[in-house]
Amino acid sequence: MKTSPVRSLFLFVAALTAAGPVALAAPPAHGSRPQPSGAGAGRIQSQAAAAGVDTAAAQAKAQEKANAAKAKAAAQGITKESVQAGAKAKTAAAKEKAVASMSPQQKENVAQLQGDLQAIKAGSTVTDAQKQALATSLQACVTGATKPSAESTQALASSLSSAMTDGKITAAEKSQISQSVQAVLASAGVSSGEVDALVKSAQDVLIASGVTQADAQTIADDLRTVAAEVQANVPTKG
Repeated sequence: MKTSPVRSLFLFVAALTAAGPVALAAPPAHGSRPQPSGAGAGRIQSQAAAAGVDTAAAQAKAQEKANAAKAKAAAQGITKESVQAGAKAKTAAAKEKAVASMSPQQKENVAQLQGDLQAIKAGSTVTDAQKQALATSLQACVTGATKPSAESTQALASSLSSAMTDGKITAAEKSQISQSVQAVLASAGVSSGEVDALVKSAQDVLIASGVTQADAQTIADDLRTVAAEVQANVPTKG
C-alpha cells in the first residue's frame, strides 16, 4: 500500500515532535580561531619547545661572552677598584700640577679668595657685599684677558657662599677649596680632560668637607660653566 505525500509529511512531523527539541551548535564568535587538537597541538608544542631551547642557548652564549670579557679584564689587572683609583690619581695629579704652576700673583689671588671664604661664618646670612667681594676675587683668579661673564661668576659666588655657611667646613678645608677653585679658573689653554679632573677635585674636596651632594654638584656645575667660558674666550693662534 502506497503512502500519500500528505501522510508522509504528517508522519515526519510526528517523529520530530516525539524526538523533542534539537540542540543546534552555536556559530563561532567573530574573529575567533579554532583551537588545535591532536597532531596540530603537538606540533605547536614542539615548536615552542624548540624556541625555548634557542633562547636559553642565546642567553648562555651572551653570559659566556660577558664572563670571558670580565676574565680578560681581570687578567690585565683592570677592576672596578683600579679604575676608580686611576681616576682619583688623575684628579690629584691635575690639581697638583695646577697648584705647582701658580705664579706669585695667582697665589695672592688664592689667599684673597680664601680670606673671602673665611669671612663667611657658619650659620650666618651671606650679605650682598660678601657675595660681591667673592665674585671679584673669583674674577681675579682668572688668568689673562679671558674673563668669564659676570653672570656666571656671580652664580659661582652665590653657590660657594651658600655652602660656606655650613659649620662643618674647617679653615683648612676652605683653603683646599680655594686652591681647587683657583686651579679651575686658571685653566685657560688646558685640555678639557684636565679641566674635568680639576672640577672633580674641587667637588671631592667640597663633599669631604661636609657639603651636601646637591650643593657640591651645583658648585661643580657653576665651575664648569665658568671654565667653559674661559676656554671659549682663549684667542686662537693664527
